[in-house]
Amino acid sequence: MLLSSEDGKITILPALPESWESGKVKGLLAVGGVEVDIAWKNKKPISISLCSSVDQSINIFYGNKKLTEKIELKKQEQQIIDLHSCEWI
Repeated sequence: MLLSSEDGKITILPALPESWESGKVKGLLAVGGVEVDIAWKNKKPISISLCSSVDQSINIFYGNKKLTEKIELKKQEQQIIDLHSCEWI
């Protein structure tokens, strides 16, 4: 499984297969009408692209770690998050 979601929360790579060391996926649809693209390397996320069908705030999780701030999404506006420089709490 590459994505899990519920209202206001997206968890990325919750059950990445062992054999998928690096890769990317495009066009996953999360709850709330959020289209998600994910790239990963060494089984860790390196970037996320988000595009929402409505204005909304979401939290992004990887395992039990959360981004430090909520992500504010505007309708039909793509947001790319570079996780190399991201702080997780």
